[in-house]
Amino acid sequence: MTALYVMLLILLIATGVVALCVRAAQRPFKNVGPEGVRNFLAGLLKRGHDGAFVVFTEPSTGRFLQFVKRVGPGQTLGLTLRFPNAPWSREYVEPLKALLRRRGVVYALTPVPTPPTTEFIDVECGDDVEMAAGLIADVFGAVFGRNDAPLLHVKTWNISPRDEWVDE
Repeated sequence: MTALYVMLLILLIATGVVALCVRAAQRPFKNVGPEGVRNFLAGLLKRGHDGAFVVFTEPSTGRFLQFVKRVGPGQTLGLTLRFPNAPWSREYVEPLKALLRRRGVVYALTPVPTPPTTEFIDVECGDDVEMAAGLIADVFGAVFGRNDAPLLHVKTWNISPRDEWVDE
């Protein structure tokens, strides 16, 4: 009977440890500056699985940008900025499109069948981390109206914790 209690105690402790690890993994990294932004983008490109993403959020306003890793035919890797046309972001859609046109950046509009988001503005950055980091600085500055380089909160999903190239 004592062995049963010991096993239940071990199971309970193990469950608690797993729950704490999962919760810790979901917390954002805080106060990330421009160099950290580049590191997160490079990490997404190198260690992210297909469909993995990173969200950069300005904590004072909640405005955010998200980048998704895609693995295409022939195992080509790339980052895509995905900006939602949603109620919170509608006022920024046209300024973002104008910024992209001024920079000569090609974008696509991808419809979304579930409201309130109607579409995404998708910008293919390929493996160009500097382009992606530049877009973050430009959007937070010119589109969101920040005159400084804000310290961002960063959340990641489906990125390997190991230092390895992930191409699947």
